[in-house]
Amino acid sequence: MVDLSQLQFPSTYGQLAQRFIDDLQTQSEVPVPFKLALASLASLGLSSDIFKDPHSTLNGNQVIHLLRLGAIFTAGQPLSLRLAGYIKDDTLGMLGLAIVNADNAWESLNTFRKYAGYYAPGIDFTFEEDASYLSSVRIFSNETGAYGTGLNGAALATDTWEKDDKLADLYMSRMGYAFGADASRWSEKVDSETIGNLYGKVLAGTDAVIFSRSSNLYGMITSDDPFQYFGGIALAVRNLDGESPEMYISNLRKTSDMKNETLDKFLGRELRTRTFHPRWIEEMQKEGYSGALTVLDRMNNFWGWTVMDPDSVNNAQWQEFVEVYVNDKYDMQMKEFFEKNNPYALAQMVERILEAERKEYFQTDEATLEKLTETYLEMANKYDIYTDNELFKDKLENLAQGFGLDFTLPEKMSSQAMEAIQNAPQPNEMNAEQSDTATEFVTGQKLERQSEQEIETDYQVLWVSLACLLILLMGGLYQARFKRERVELV
Repeated sequence: MVDLSQLQFPSTYGQLAQRFIDDLQTQSEVPVPFKLALASLASLGLSSDIFKDPHSTLNGNQVIHLLRLGAIFTAGQPLSLRLAGYIKDDTLGMLGLAIVNADNAWESLNTFRKYAGYYAPGIDFTFEEDASYLSSVRIFSNETGAYGTGLNGAALATDTWEKDDKLADLYMSRMGYAFGADASRWSEKVDSETIGNLYGKVLAGTDAVIFSRSSNLYGMITSDDPFQYFGGIALAVRNLDGESPEMYISNLRKTSDMKNETLDKFLGRELRTRTFHPRWIEEMQKEGYSGALTVLDRMNNFWGWTVMDPDSVNNAQWQEFVEVYVNDKYDMQMKEFFEKNNPYALAQMVERILEAERKEYFQTDEATLEKLTETYLEMANKYDIYTDNELFKDKLENLAQGFGLDFTLPEKMSSQAMEAIQNAPQPNEMNAEQSDTATEFVTGQKLERQSEQEIETDYQVLWVSLACLLILLMGGLYQARFKRERVELV
């Protein structure tokens, strides 16, 4: 049994870390020792705010003790940490200093050739300095000044990739910049013929990944960040090792009952209690246009998880999207809601479901496929909805012919459809190749430099103001003198 008592954590965090290790040993197939990756600082209850609060009970050195946790129960394999760009900007200086301090404090674990050999087995480093630096690398993130993995847009551009290895390469290229103890070498991508890809070597063999949620407002599909950062690790490891690591959520929502849960359990509960729940849907309907976009956004983020870690979702959940939003199982007039507020959202949801089926992430029956085909064709022709996904259009045409449906689609995008797209959330990257030729829609007022203008002074107002000020001053002096003379007479 692993004992964390030697680590100076606040009791709550130490208990959570201990519980996580115990759960892995008793409830999962992950072997011990195992290799662990943290998807964020908050994965075991930590927050980037600890670096900003001088009175915090948790300091940078203790955070690196957390990173060194891996050395206790992973047979010397260092635990690694992934940071989003904005968190990296806030905390990297303290983390870099803490790495050095922790290295000095943990001399028994600081054999640079041991770690260098782990990262690049069989490599004889010529320079001790390089090997020492590589042994200090625990943190990987974007290149300095860059943000995002690129997976949020690339995953949605389903006509630009057929296998997820292209997405994994995109993630590795965007998030593989190393941040070790030497600040002068921060944001360096270690990838050479001799050493290989350092980030890949760190990720390979990862058994488990931890993320966290401390707010009831945010879940796994309320934004694209969880699937692109947390899920991106699963995607990369699967492409390196052939299978996904175990995915865990540190559920910090109740401070009195913090616990670790598997991703599929956490995500499944979120779907049941929100996305598929009539009361949540009712609230979205009250929001009109934005409510329809929110529903679409939830599906797109669910699709992101389907691609990043297929083990975290199941076929029944995809079918439930069909039953709730297309077949209207709760009799909530879903079609009328979308048509009144945003028919483009419904069309994009149906396209996403059919694309999931085309790419074999979702299996369903012929009746469902026919209903989806009918719905998309009706929405597209009634509201002039255009798609440039040629693979999807080929699939749709084959389905329509098989069901005896008339296949006609708008040949170009109408101004109304263009306006709807401009108002919809746009991904930062348009496809897996990170094309620089993607159309950028710009809305709002454009600020332009204006020529300097001479300011005319109204001297009449100025003279009147000075005259009034002089009268008030003289009146004050007179009253003061009058009062003094009365005092002298008395």
